[in-house]
Amino acid sequence: MTSNFWESSHYNHWIIDRITLGQSREDDLRYANAETLAVFNIFFANMIARLGKRLGVRAQVVATAVVYFKRFYLKNNICETDPYIVVPTCLYVATKIEEVPLHFKPIATETKNMYVQDYGLQITMPDPQSIAEMEFYLLEDLDFHLIVHHPYRTLMQLCGESNASRAAGESEEGEAGEAPVEGMRFWNTGKGTLQFEETARSQAWYAKTICGRHIVNDTLRGDFCLLYHPHLIGIAAIFLTLVLDADLRARTDETEAPSRGYATRSKAPSDPPPNPVDFLASLNVSYNTVAQIVQEIISLWTLWGRHQVGEADTDRKGLQMSRSSHQGMSDDDVIRKLQEMHRVRKRDEQNGVPSRLFEKPKPPRPVKKQ
Repeated sequence: MTSNFWESSHYNHWIIDRITLGQSREDDLRYANAETLAVFNIFFANMIARLGKRLGVRAQVVATAVVYFKRFYLKNNICETDPYIVVPTCLYVATKIEEVPLHFKPIATETKNMYVQDYGLQITMPDPQSIAEMEFYLLEDLDFHLIVHHPYRTLMQLCGESNASRAAGESEEGEAGEAPVEGMRFWNTGKGTLQFEETARSQAWYAKTICGRHIVNDTLRGDFCLLYHPHLIGIAAIFLTLVLDADLRARTDETEAPSRGYATRSKAPSDPPPNPVDFLASLNVSYNTVAQIVQEIISLWTLWGRHQVGEADTDRKGLQMSRSSHQGMSDDDVIRKLQEMHRVRKRDEQNGVPSRLFEKPKPPRPVKKQ
């Protein structure tokens, strides 16, 4: 287990470019367009989150399971595999890696209950034996690279989360297996950390928008974890929090109130704290990339609002666009589309249409740490 992202398998093997990502979906694009596949991303990420909620696991475990699911489908096609068995298997492996292991039986039971009660699926339900068998295929396709770095750690570092609060369980979503790091590994400015007042820090930690959505968790519905470094995703989430939360944005102008302060370099009264905007602007990262991530998060929200997929919570109503009854896809539409893809693919196989076997993605050689 490595606590250094730059030496990890995540950085060296699982940060890919868009060309590689597009190549991995060539077969699926024969049977569905790019927007439909993006809706599938939202659908299955929500499904994993819903199963995690039923099992009572932490958000960190759910995030790891979603990353496993996305990595698995870099090498496999949705039209040729059964994603309904991959979902519980990814969560099962994630619980072991995040050191909160669960037995096959409760996972299989809750998966069956979720499929029947929440989705009305009429399929062969995963059982403990099938999950155990699928685990070996999953581990093989992941190349046994199981340590995943998430943006939660960046939020903890930049928002000045203390060791005490973390030990007390206030911030349980930090990077798994990693001890707190002195200084700033990624940005190297030496100007300290953001020090929000309690309510603002809570918002920054959870990166919550005015619509009640968790920005970092929302990025799991897209391909961000495959394309971008986790610390850049975390910085983009903080930036969006400052932009979208009017109250928090107003407080950034109150630099005359150090008790509410925002970024501190020392406790000396002679060293006035800069506001969060100045602090974030001083970080040694590629803000072109951060801006691109921000734009893609907004595009993801637009897509999500256009389609009624996922949990039926009231928070999403603020992100949904007005649309007529015949626009967008619901959960039932996604399920029917998946069935159609499998049916057409099976027919093509019988007619001798070959499937492209996709090799392990090989990202371009890293040149610069962003």
